[in-house]
Amino acid sequence: MTFDEFSEVAWMPFFLLGYPAICLTYMLRYRDNLDEPATRKKVEKMYTGLSLKKSYWTILYYPIFILRRLAVVLCPMFIFNTSLQLIALLWMALLYTMWYAYVMPH
Repeated sequence: MTFDEFSEVAWMPFFLLGYPAICLTYMLRYRDNLDEPATRKKVEKMYTGLSLKKSYWTILYYPIFILRRLAVVLCPMFIFNTSLQLIALLWMALLYTMWYAYVMPH
């Protein structure tokens, strides 16, 4: 199998999981430099409105936000029972709400 044989759909999981991982890695690596003007100019959209000094866990807001959206989209694709879909979505919403209330990123 060559590189040209992969379709765009085959690359989608790499992007959908890789993008939040890259964002998280960048934010953790440059956490102390996020207030500098050069860094702020590059990646300000990832943390606009977040209180980065309040809690260590606020840096996870953007990657968790993206992964939560991905999970909401993928849930109906892999869980065929409507009742189980609802239960899974409610659990995801509950866990996210608990995390958000604990961290208070804004």
